[in-house]
Amino acid sequence: MAGDEKITLQVSSVSRASPVRKAVASGSEAPATVHAPSNTPAPVPVTRLLSLANELASEPPPVDFARIAVLRNAIASGNYAVDAALIAGAAVRFYKGSAT
Repeated sequence: MAGDEKITLQVSSVSRASPVRKAVASGSEAPATVHAPSNTPAPVPVTRLLSLANELASEPPPVDFARIAVLRNAIASGNYAVDAALIAGAAVRFYKGSAT
């Protein structure tokens, strides 16, 4: 198509991007400089982030052994009741993306 040829010629002739400049209307002041809030934390070096990630990955997941013992005892004694409607509702919410 003729229009496609024009676009190709325009795009192929671009050698590099030039800096973007904002136009300021005549008689108006330049836009004010925006500063980050003072409560912004300092950036953390990537090496520190990687070491923290490796440290967390090497640790086992937290386990509540007391809760496990309570559940085991309830199951063993026959006192653990399963609420199928509650489990089904949680599964539906999870798969819909609102697992809260």
